[in-house]
Amino acid sequence: MSSSLLSQLVWEKGELSHSRPLTAAYLNAGAGGPVAGLSRAGYSTQFVVEPDPYAAQTLLAAGLPVFGGDLYTTPKDLVPAGLLDLLYARTRESPDESHDSTPVMLEFASTLRPRAFILEARTDVLTERYDHYRGQVRSLLATLGYRILHWAAFDGRQYGAVSPWKGSFLVAMRVDQPRSFMPPAPTLEKPPTLFSILAESMQQRFAQSLDPPYPYAWKRWATIAESSFAPRLIDVLDAGEDADALYPDDVYAWRACGIDIRRLASEKNPEGTLLGPDGPCLTLNQAALLRDFPADWRFAGGSREVFRQIVEATPPVVPHVLGRALAEALEDLDAEPLGEPLADELAPPVVDRMAEVDALHYDDFEGYIAELLERDGYRVEKAGGGAGDGGIDVHAVDPLGYPVIVQCKHFQNAKGSVGSPAARNLFGAASAMHPTPRALLVTNGKFTVECIKWAQEEKRLILVTRERLERWAIDRLPLHKALCLSG
Repeated sequence: MSSSLLSQLVWEKGELSHSRPLTAAYLNAGAGGPVAGLSRAGYSTQFVVEPDPYAAQTLLAAGLPVFGGDLYTTPKDLVPAGLLDLLYARTRESPDESHDSTPVMLEFASTLRPRAFILEARTDVLTERYDHYRGQVRSLLATLGYRILHWAAFDGRQYGAVSPWKGSFLVAMRVDQPRSFMPPAPTLEKPPTLFSILAESMQQRFAQSLDPPYPYAWKRWATIAESSFAPRLIDVLDAGEDADALYPDDVYAWRACGIDIRRLASEKNPEGTLLGPDGPCLTLNQAALLRDFPADWRFAGGSREVFRQIVEATPPVVPHVLGRALAEALEDLDAEPLGEPLADELAPPVVDRMAEVDALHYDDFEGYIAELLERDGYRVEKAGGGAGDGGIDVHAVDPLGYPVIVQCKHFQNAKGSVGSPAARNLFGAASAMHPTPRALLVTNGKFTVECIKWAQEEKRLILVTRERLERWAIDRLPLHKALCLSG
């Protein structure tokens, strides 16, 4: 990354005073709008996962650690769990689409355990049509141990964006983190005029010739641009002559500002793309300025691919203001105490209450679960799996006479995850039995997001997470009460 670019990304002096640098990682960062914005807010980039090959090359050109490729096949444990302050995930798909990436993004959150999680999405996810989607996301995050602090639409213009842009942002914090997040307040200032953003570069383009048409065209454009604000950036390059018919309002809005948005400026035809009847066409650098990118942010690919990246990018100013607000909340927990610690700050270190459970052999873990069921008044008919058991480790009958089957998944040191195949197999085994029993899947590790999502739709299958197991076993809550708790 060039020194001049770094100088534009460093967090502004006097904005915040972190007791330590903040760390962030990104999923689907596109051309890097979130990275540019959060870097300016004081976050150092640990890694970026970017499936778009052109956008990945753009991020590499900025000197960022990039993993190109599919989110589903990229390893989730790219950094140690708990290292990240923020995981920023960006999805532009509709929740209706089969390739909606929200579940796999939550898989990353489950593995990496960041202090905070931001999900950027389209604004329509906040409509009544997607109530079910939002409910699923809330439930999954709660199960993973995260609390949603804010979920709302953001209008980029209200936070200083040059060109209109809208998106929704979910902000969640791990439950052991502060609740003091205050959403950024919109600015009351008007957005900058088109002239203030493009005057320097546009004047250089018109100054290439002293022939009368050039000074006249420059003066005409400057007069219009001084009182104009940039319309919405759109990609109509492939529309050709149909652009006016397909995007009449947008094309007209740009034409009223003295810009021909239907084409890009061309070095092969500078006069034709500068002195046209609808005004000059934009250069790629000018389009990037209108998306709020730093002046020397370099994009990879041909002109059409670069323009697409710019149009689809998140304006850095929105992640910037969100990052600053989040940093202030995180700083509350990071603040160093002054002077001698108080008596209540000298508490003994936290003891892992599940250490003895984690140390069990998996056979002993099955017996341990059977003992917990007996403690709650269940009649255990069989404990301990074996060949041909169909994955069932415990057969029992609850106090009301209802059959229950249990599969136990134990991991040494709790380092392991149970995926959806285990849930599907146990559910299949239960469905083949008569009467159909209630099925419990118990682990001292974690469940993958896909497993949680699948189990939520099958009410007869209950996941006993590590947190629920702790309350059941260590806090000695009856199983039905432990299952009522989040997690």
